[in-house]
Amino acid sequence: MLTDDARMESGDSNAPSGGIAFLLTLVTCGIYGLYWAYKMGKTIAAAESKNGIPAEDNSVLYLILQLVGLGIINYALMQNSLNAIARKKAGVQA
Repeated sequence: MLTDDARMESGDSNAPSGGIAFLLTLVTCGIYGLYWAYKMGKTIAAAESKNGIPAEDNSVLYLILQLVGLGIINYALMQNSLNAIARKKAGVQA
């Protein structure tokens, strides 16, 4: 869902869906997961700029965290960014 939400908010119709990303990560024994983490940083930055939020490109941070086995922190950071976009769209102060 995280991948699908980021894809929807950024308007990037070329990005793979969450299911495809998961499948590719399994098939490549986790190698695609490294690319996915980097690409999600770029996608979320595009979504932030599209929705009027100062864009933070955390793609390298996500890649490093994924490399050292802290991918779960990536999920939390990505979700936080997507929540900020949703709050902005709803007009809620954070």
